[in-house]
Amino acid sequence: MENRVLILGTLPPPVGGVSIHVQRLVDTLEKNAIPFSFLSLKNSFWLLATAICSSHLIHLHCSNVYFRCLLACFCFITRKKLWITYHGNLGRYHSLKNRLDYWSVGLASLPIVLNEHSLKKAQKWNGKARLISSFIPPQYPEQLPDSIRLQLRIWRTKYKLVCSTNVSNVAFDSSNREIYGILPLLELFEHRQTDCLLVSDASGRYLDYVLTQRDELPPNVFFILERHSYYALLQEVDCMIRNTTTDGDAISIKEALYLNKYVCATDVVSRHESVNCYRTLEELDSLLNHYYLPEQAMCISGEEDWLALYRNECVAGNCKQKIVEK
Repeated sequence: MENRVLILGTLPPPVGGVSIHVQRLVDTLEKNAIPFSFLSLKNSFWLLATAICSSHLIHLHCSNVYFRCLLACFCFITRKKLWITYHGNLGRYHSLKNRLDYWSVGLASLPIVLNEHSLKKAQKWNGKARLISSFIPPQYPEQLPDSIRLQLRIWRTKYKLVCSTNVSNVAFDSSNREIYGILPLLELFEHRQTDCLLVSDASGRYLDYVLTQRDELPPNVFFILERHSYYALLQEVDCMIRNTTTDGDAISIKEALYLNKYVCATDVVSRHESVNCYRTLEELDSLLNHYYLPEQAMCISGEEDWLALYRNECVAGNCKQKIVEK
């Protein structure tokens, strides 16, 4: 029997915006008894090919431009429905990769983008393109390890403002700039001795990179290497900083807004109206000096939109199967 819906992506670990979104999407569909199949992109080519060929609809979460375009061509030729969620900003690459991305947008049954900038670009290639927030609140409680909670109590007594930022792998943009902008943040916090910065680095790779670029960390900057939930960490801090040179929807920003946190982020993509946007470190410095506690949650979850999308597909196809393979 042909599977109705197949989700292709990755689940944590490693921890990152895409894997967190996929995990919460899977949890949400399971919790609401919506049938689907899931297969990790870490599996063998033959297992992936078999699953794709036996599915009516494929929902792809993948950062590899070439694979996205190849799958879009295959599904178009074989008349399979393909949803692609573009977790990065459309148009962020040089000409060849951008062209392949736009081709996949044009061939997909439903391109899903995560900000207004990408939506405008996507609609030029496919009028069916939709904007849906990637933010889905955790479906189950997420707690910090006791060791991190103990450290947080210590940092709270020593520093006026506790800020956080998160990273996944060390990565560079098309201009060879550090995407997560951690080194500039270290320079900023060297001069903000009354405040501290917590860098959520569950992979541990970013700290290794930083220590190849400078001899030591500022005394008020701490890398959290132990595996943990960034959502749970955000609950304990005052401010969240997103110092990226390029971006997609940035789930971490949505999480912070959902938790009533003060959020500062670069203006490299369209941001939620409650985000304090900046272009330079001087502007960020000023924003941190004017910290305030938001009065109410400012983020709207995309959970209901994702549920509606999948419910409509299942009603149309009378779905009966649910398989989760990691």
